[in-house]
Amino acid sequence: MGKGADELLGSAPCRPEFRMLSLDGNVLCFATTWEHDISTSVLKAPHRSQVLRRWAEALTDGTMDDMGDPDDTPVSVAARRWLDTTRNLSD
Repeated sequence: MGKGADELLGSAPCRPEFRMLSLDGNVLCFATTWEHDISTSVLKAPHRSQVLRRWAEALTDGTMDDMGDPDDTPVSVAARRWLDTTRNLSD
């Protein structure tokens, strides 16, 4: 799981979660926990998802840039890079 495994995985204490993108960017796998359940999902060709593309476009405004590690690439820059890199992918 790469660098994400350096620290506690999850969005809150005692709430394990993870998200992984395949090296070629063609498969997104994610999981989360609920009060009495867990859920997992796999999405092939995430670059084709209009929901993800709209969300990434919204992230490019920089409003979430201060939420991560200050040494990491800002979310807005990473989102723009993903959008630009995947814009013309053929399947």
